[in-house]
This record gives sequence, C-alpha cells and structure tokens, in this order.
Amino acid sequence: MFASTSVRCLAAAAMILFLALPNAAAQYHSADTDNDQHINLSELLRVIQFFNSDGYHSQCGTEDDYAVGPGGLFDCGSEGEGEGEGEGEGEGEGEGMSSTETDCANGVDDDGDTFVDCDDYDCEASPACSPVEGESNCDNGVDDDGDGFIDCDDYNCEASPACSPVEGESNCDNGVDDDGDGFIDCDDYNCDSSPACNPVEGESNCDNGVDDDGDGFIDCDDYNCDSSPNCAKACVER
Repeated sequence: MFASTSVRCLAAAAMILFLALPNAAAQYHSADTDNDQHINLSELLRVIQFFNSDGYHSQCGTEDDYAVGPGGLFDCGSEGEGEGEGEGEGEGEGEGMSSTETDCANGVDDDGDTFVDCDDYDCEASPACSPVEGESNCDNGVDDDGDGFIDCDDYNCEASPACSPVEGESNCDNGVDDDGDGFIDCDDYNCDSSPACNPVEGESNCDNGVDDDGDGFIDCDDYNCDSSPNCAKACVER
C-alpha cells in the first residue's frame, strides 16, 4: 500500500507527464505505452523514473521513445517533427546526454541515471575507480593500492630496493651503518676482510717515518725492516 503522500506524488507525476508530452493520442494516456487503456506496474515505474529525474527528452527506439535527462521533445511517429524539431532539439539539446558514464572522474552524471562517476556500474573497469594492484611506489608516503599499508609496511614492497637493507656493510670507512644492523664500518663483522680495517702486515715502508703496521716501531726500528736495503746500509754505517 502506498502512503497518501506517495499516491499524490505519483498522480502529480502522471499528470505532469501527460501535459508535457506533445501530440499524445486522446484515447490513450501518454504513459500507456502498450495502448491497452491500463497503466500497468512497468508503465507506472517508468513514470516514477521520469518524475524523479532531472528531466526527460525524446529518444526514438526506447520502450516509449523517451529517455531520462534534459533535451528536446518531439513525436517519433511524425516524420516532419522527427526530422525537423527532433534533429534540431534531439541532436542539439538532447544529444548531450550519453547512454553510459563517459568520464568516471569528472563529478558529472554523464548518463543521467543518478549515479556519478565511480558510483555508476559503468565505471567498474575504469582505472579511475580501480585500485592499483600492489604498492606501485614504495617510498612516496602514499597507500597506492588502498589496503591500509604504506610503502615498506606493505608486503608488496618486501623485494623493493627501497625497503631491503644492504647485504653487509657496503662501505667500511664511511661512518655509516650501511646494512642497518647497528654496527658501523670496522665494528661490523662484514668488514673483517676490508683493507680499511686490517693493519698492514709488517712495516710496509721502511723510510716514510710512519708506523705502518701500528706496532709502535717506525721504519728501521721495526724488526720487519731488518732486511730493508736502506736499514741494512744504516747498520753498516753505524
């Protein structure tokens, strides 16, 4: 049972449609598309659809030669008006209404079905309405795939260079914890074999005034230099 308000609304809708549609045959209501002199449920729902829309226009070939949305009105059964007013208003004012949502991100109800952009099922496959498969960028601070996890917190970024620590200390004398394990440069076991962390075996240069092997003895005072020519010469001279 319809409430009295609903009945009045439906009656008003039917009256508006009847008065607005031109050239309707006197013996049939304009909503009586099958001309049986009865308004069935399908025809009534069609009237309600027009009543709830922003308007309607002539569109030959539909169940009743009309469609929702603003546009021109003409009689599809009249060749003169169909080619004259129909082509003028139908193609001019009425042609702007598409049968589908043509742009899924413009904030406009392109097809006049009261569903806008991603709320319209026509946009289900649109890139504008489909989330990205996986986190497309792992260091932009954005939840690209809309799953609630951002960048390296998203499992899609596990293999990303931006989220994978360096394998081992990549530089053993830069003062940086390259692999993020809490140990820096020579304090990291990955640097055990690095030249930067291994003292020279023996005095590498016996006349440079430097304790090359860090044992406290410099040049010829280091036993490693006993066989060095410049140290042997010094011994002979002494």
